[in-house]
Amino acid sequence: MKKILYLLTMILFFFFSYCLEIEDKPISLQKLGFTPSLPEFGQMDPGGTPTIKLNELKSLNFNKDLKVYSFQATSNQLYVVETIGNCDTIVKIKSKALGTITDDNSGIDKNGRIYFKTNLDEEILIYISLSDSNASGTVELQVRRQKFVMFGYEDIDGNSTNSDLDSPYNDFKSSFDCVTFKNATESNALNIDDRGLQNLNSEIVFLSGHGDKDNITKGSIFYFKTGTLSISKGFDMSRVNLVVWAACYSACKSNKHGISIAEKAILNGAKTSLGFEEDVSFSSSKTFTNCLFNQLSHGKTIDESAKIASSKLLWPWDSAKKYSIFGDKALCVTECRPTPSKNNRSRIPFTLEKYFPLGNFEKILLYDNIYRYYETKNGYLTNNFLDVAHYENEKIIIENHLKDYQKILDVYINEEQCIRSVLTKNNIASDFKIKDTHKIYYNYNSTLIPLQIIEIIRNDSNVSGKTEYYCINLNDGNFINYSDINIAE
Repeated sequence: MKKILYLLTMILFFFFSYCLEIEDKPISLQKLGFTPSLPEFGQMDPGGTPTIKLNELKSLNFNKDLKVYSFQATSNQLYVVETIGNCDTIVKIKSKALGTITDDNSGIDKNGRIYFKTNLDEEILIYISLSDSNASGTVELQVRRQKFVMFGYEDIDGNSTNSDLDSPYNDFKSSFDCVTFKNATESNALNIDDRGLQNLNSEIVFLSGHGDKDNITKGSIFYFKTGTLSISKGFDMSRVNLVVWAACYSACKSNKHGISIAEKAILNGAKTSLGFEEDVSFSSSKTFTNCLFNQLSHGKTIDESAKIASSKLLWPWDSAKKYSIFGDKALCVTECRPTPSKNNRSRIPFTLEKYFPLGNFEKILLYDNIYRYYETKNGYLTNNFLDVAHYENEKIIIENHLKDYQKILDVYINEEQCIRSVLTKNNIASDFKIKDTHKIYYNYNSTLIPLQIIEIIRNDSNVSGKTEYYCINLNDGNFINYSDINIAE
């Protein structure tokens, strides 16, 4: 009996000694013979789940273990959680609204990165581990609101892009951390913000200003109020999902580098980059980007949004229609596609005989299988048009902007007089080029008004040649704001 009691005593002694020994050591649960399920809310150790605050950089030391943190999210805000370091990490988040989302290598190098948005104010559990459960190492963890940073400025001639930032800001301010820099400088772009990152290195970046016109450097420089971004300087865009370069020639690679600044952004880490191939006017650029960001804010992809923005420019010659997208065109920057709504619009078939029985039309391809049919008057385009989808066996009207008119105004002013008026009114005496002229009829209040549009490039600047469209009423000689007659609606 004494021998049995002695054996039991020794067994208990060694058991408790073992338990005391492993308390201070990281345990590989897999080595103990089972795989643990993820801890649920409030079911962590008695001390509770450690928290991580917004923008906090949390240093994590791994030694064959799993890390779990709690983050308090606000409803309808777009966040990103990621690890930073040289380890191969797996990031998993879980909440009542989100369910479970897992990522391995969407971040920089082999780091995990997850974009998320919850429709509740709720706790998000964040699980981080190394891909190799037997590995050890150190990484940093951060949770941030997704940021949309915008840059505009006014040049020495009084041309301002500051107001170009207003509409995108209003479209995204409810879900993104939106920051605008008006009369922006290079320092504004490169300064470190409260995330510990440069402002330029944000999820969405909008740069509205001047590009470069010089044949050697064309398309390789973006000008701020003071300072520049250029291919030769280098800039980090490793966190950027979309950068929009609303500047002349920003997608042009006819320079000594053989690459545009828009394409260079992809090499510097951006997922998607958009720029203009030619000289663009201030007004057309604003119309394009206002529509682009509005469509993006409603969950459309970058490619879809750009095509719609291009079609929003009414006249086919507008150079802002010539843009290039580099990188992932199918990216949705809100990361949550809207539920497709049922299209209750009736499918109205299109025939030329019904809508243009006199053959008075001009057909222009917008994008994909969508064509715009302009009604013409005396051989000139009007703002009466149909947008038509061409399918294999049918043509369907998707936008009808044909409007009746009762009166047509006569032409009393010729093109030469218009050009003289434009040059005089705008103090353009030298160093300019008349790129093109266009005569149109504009239907306003049931009256067709003859207009002359003159495209002028001014070269009296050390940056890109400034393209502007000037519009004159050929009936009375009054100037018309081009942006007012260049929106397809």
